[in-house]
Amino acid sequence: MTPEQIRERMADTRAALSANVHAFRDRATPRALAQDLLHRRRGGRSPLPAGSAGAGEQSDSAGTEQAPNPVRIVAGLVGRQLAERPLLCAAAALAVGVAVAVLVPGPRRK
Repeated sequence: MTPEQIRERMADTRAALSANVHAFRDRATPRALAQDLLHRRRGGRSPLPAGSAGAGEQSDSAGTEQAPNPVRIVAGLVGRQLAERPLLCAAAALAVGVAVAVLVPGPRRK
């Protein structure tokens, strides 16, 4: 390969990596993650929760559309997990508590 071909290949690789980084950044937003999680939990159906207004549906008599709130979606999913698996959640909370207690230093004594 000539140096010019190597430079062209490097430029193409940089452009592809940049596109991948931008696509990942767009998919890693809290809203996108919550919608993807909800979409997978529903078996591929609409990522909107059952009680929220979808695209084009009216949420109240005033005619305003309401987008799904990702914080409420995630909170609902966490609440359902707590209700379905309380012992597993308690064990996870205990593990997190132990990890924090081990990793966070206590007060220094003189």
